[in-house]
Amino acid sequence: DSLWICKITYEMAQSKYIDQGQKNKLKELCFNVEYPSPEEVKKYWFTERDKKLEKMVGDKQWGYWDIYGIVLRGFDVSLGYTTDLLFRNKWQEGKNNLDSAKNMFRVVKETYEYNINDNYLRPKIRYPEDICLVMLSAIDIYKLDNNKDMLVFVDNIYKQTLANSENAVNYQTSICGMVTKSMYKLTGNVEYLVDLERNNRVIFNLNNDGENPKILNDSGFFKSDGKNRFLFYKNVVENGLIVESLHD
Repeated sequence: DSLWICKITYEMAQSKYIDQGQKNKLKELCFNVEYPSPEEVKKYWFTERDKKLEKMVGDKQWGYWDIYGIVLRGFDVSLGYTTDLLFRNKWQEGKNNLDSAKNMFRVVKETYEYNINDNYLRPKIRYPEDICLVMLSAIDIYKLDNNKDMLVFVDNIYKQTLANSENAVNYQTSICGMVTKSMYKLTGNVEYLVDLERNNRVIFNLNNDGENPKILNDSGFFKSDGKNRFLFYKNVVENGLIVESLHD
């Protein structure tokens, strides 16, 4: 249930410091993942997720990945399946079995758009990290076939969230930083670069971007108080997301 196992292992395998034996083990990690079908993901979001959250919080099983991802960090790994399925295809060396990834994104997009324009009903996907995972999935689909509808979809969400002065404060996180970085690399628009630099200041400067006095979020590297006690939210998972949003 980890986020982006196939993406991470594939990108690691591109390093010149990784030998063939290590590459084979990384590939095995990817192909050992059993992804649910798009229909199962849709069922999860529309009929099962809320009940699952209630049970997890009630049990207080804080050591589980589901608890960390959904309750503490605010993202659901199912929204990253599109990206991972695309990278699994890369592991398959161009066999171009991409229907599973496209069908997964179709469900993700449908789930995001559910109730999105209804002021009286809550959208299914409403937390900042989840919304940014939706945008990253659309960006990866665009990289696949240059479907400009994907960039329009991302741009519309971006304007309402990361580029909206009233909402941006909630979106200055590691995963949302990846969205901004990806859009800058795709378009060359310096406005994305300005947004990215602001996001990076939040990560490194005690949760403040130097412009907005509001305490923004709990982003930041894994920290210790010097007495073998660590800030609750900061762990290896979060560090990896931060590094991914900053490199290049």
